[in-house]
Amino acid sequence: MARGGYGILYLPLSSRQYSNQTSNIGFTQRTNLATSATGFTPAVTSDNPFPSGVLLPAGPTAGVGVSVGTSISGLPSKIPLSYQQQWNFGLERSLGRGMSASLNYVGSHGVDLPMNLRANDLQPAYWGTPGQTSQVTYLQAQVANPFYGATGVASGTLTNATVQRLQLLTKYPEYTSGASSSIQNSSVTIQPIAFGSATYNAMQAMWLVNRPSGLTGSVSYIYSKLLGNVTDLINGSLNPTGNPNIQNYYFMQNEHSHLSTDIPQRIAGTASYPLPIGKGRQYANSLPTWANEFVGGWTVTTIIDAYSGFPLGLTVTGAPAFAGTRPVFTGSAPLTSGSVHHRLGGAGQTQNYFNTAGFRLPQSFELGTVPRSSSTMRSPISFDENASLIKNFPIHEDVMLEFRCEAFNVLNKVDFNQPNAQFGGSSFGNITAMYNSPRNIQLAAKLHF
Repeated sequence: MARGGYGILYLPLSSRQYSNQTSNIGFTQRTNLATSATGFTPAVTSDNPFPSGVLLPAGPTAGVGVSVGTSISGLPSKIPLSYQQQWNFGLERSLGRGMSASLNYVGSHGVDLPMNLRANDLQPAYWGTPGQTSQVTYLQAQVANPFYGATGVASGTLTNATVQRLQLLTKYPEYTSGASSSIQNSSVTIQPIAFGSATYNAMQAMWLVNRPSGLTGSVSYIYSKLLGNVTDLINGSLNPTGNPNIQNYYFMQNEHSHLSTDIPQRIAGTASYPLPIGKGRQYANSLPTWANEFVGGWTVTTIIDAYSGFPLGLTVTGAPAFAGTRPVFTGSAPLTSGSVHHRLGGAGQTQNYFNTAGFRLPQSFELGTVPRSSSTMRSPISFDENASLIKNFPIHEDVMLEFRCEAFNVLNKVDFNQPNAQFGGSSFGNITAMYNSPRNIQLAAKLHF
């Protein structure tokens, strides 16, 4: 049997306009809904929730300089609709004896995906050659501040008579973030800009079993690649290795890499088997009724999952002014060697997870060459194995008690967490925690009626 499909999915507007824009002084305003002191008696009714009216933003009456000296964020006037193309094609064949196999190709392409834009990042025109100290001095020099004494400037560096030249060379010099001597500047954030993209391609193979004995199960294998330049705006905190940052938004051509959730290989298997013990089964068929209640009717279920490590996003500390935020590959040594157990780092270990000789700090006006998420440097492989024993105790007609004994990480195996990924720090390459949890066994009972 052959099957295939193609579809286009559009990103909901709520997933693109996620900012409340509270930093846009003069152009946002909030009216709080009145609540009762007791929490039971309504203070207002739904037909008139704001009896005193709503507060309006000051708008132009606040003056054009209302936000000068602060950091701002805002939505662009037009946002292209983000969408994702998805397609698949596969073959499935029965193998007889209650077994079947399938092989599928699955792909997707995200278009105009939302991203933040730091509009005040250091512009290419003001970059010196790598390590050029004279350009560093030029950008850091204090010069006369044209905003000094201007109406609306009440706080921040623009209240000073002089200001760093770097501030006046940004695209929007009237807004500040407090940071200096950096190629990044978050004083003006446009969110979201629809210039993100992502591609996913995968081969998926599956073997299914459904035997007359009651044995059911499956084994699946996935070989895939996930590439893109996007960051996860909504669920980035859930990414196992973090949400990689962009070094400078004027050099977006360097930011295409494996994404932080890329898993190139994964194999998973599950099986469920009613044990052949008890009345009506192969063994102990003549058990007394009371004994069969305890011995017969058990079903064992297992789930096993093994997958490649996640790509790591390296950062740096101790880099000079106006340097990139990721390390530079030296190419002089292998990045990793040996088993994970011998590369834990820290006390009693002879080496770290990474070979530090394979990296160096970037120079001023030099971007790190390590990708946002590097496919050549991944967290350790993970292996999960869970099992359960389940039995149903009939009580009366439609009433049944289900008993479960479930074990997670049955073998009590340690999966190591990702290493410290900050190059230049004392603990770079050290693994200090488990990724999984120790063996956990739980008992549960559920009454069905």
